[in-house]
Amino acid sequence: MRRRELLGSMLALAAATTLSGCWRPTEELRYRLTVEVETPQGLRTGSSVIEVRGVKNPDWVTPEGRGTRGSYRGEAVAVDLPGGRTLFALLKGDEGSQSDALNYPWLAFRDRLKNSSDFLDELRRLRQLQGEVAELPATRIVDHYENGDLIHTETPSYPLFVTFRDIRDPRSVERVDPNALDKNFGSGIRLRRITVQATDDKLTTGIGKRLKWLPNVYKILHGQDFKPDGIPVGDFKGLFSTELK
Repeated sequence: MRRRELLGSMLALAAATTLSGCWRPTEELRYRLTVEVETPQGLRTGSSVIEVRGVKNPDWVTPEGRGTRGSYRGEAVAVDLPGGRTLFALLKGDEGSQSDALNYPWLAFRDRLKNSSDFLDELRRLRQLQGEVAELPATRIVDHYENGDLIHTETPSYPLFVTFRDIRDPRSVERVDPNALDKNFGSGIRLRRITVQATDDKLTTGIGKRLKWLPNVYKILHGQDFKPDGIPVGDFKGLFSTELK
């Protein structure tokens, strides 16, 4: 009898856990991030479809677990430039989680989302804007208080940009200034704009074919003093893709 009671309790707990997961409101958005670069040979572009997901935990969850959680999936944008070099716009930016792939749609369409009630509402409204193209601003204003005074600080919004001196070697990575692409790629090459557009297209994959070392990058770099200037390497693989295990 005790064994049956224990089994019944376990089944009831499993059912309750499954149902509680169904009660969490969830919204998803796919958007295309496009990078346009002007070159002496004409406009070069690259894009990637990224998925954003928001989940709202119910009020009965512990205070630490309440609220809305956001996540994203996808890969970096690659733009092939003259001379055989490639520019990569990564999934993260200068401001960490405040300027990463989760936030690019909000930053691009911020003026259209001023009256949104929460993150899930923003995702719903962004899906309704499918087909519209908005430009990602290079910077944004962040407000904070300092000694009782409201301070307005201009911070970067763009992704981190990198290239490789030798695309076959992850150790050759170097950061690129989006305002001075000519320093890395030659005269006449400059960033035109970065755009965001809601879409139903499939998630972009395949960067592992371009960067063949990426799936095993931590094994390759193990034991090496890998500290590229201005590039966070704690999740180096995650800068390029969330889909490679």
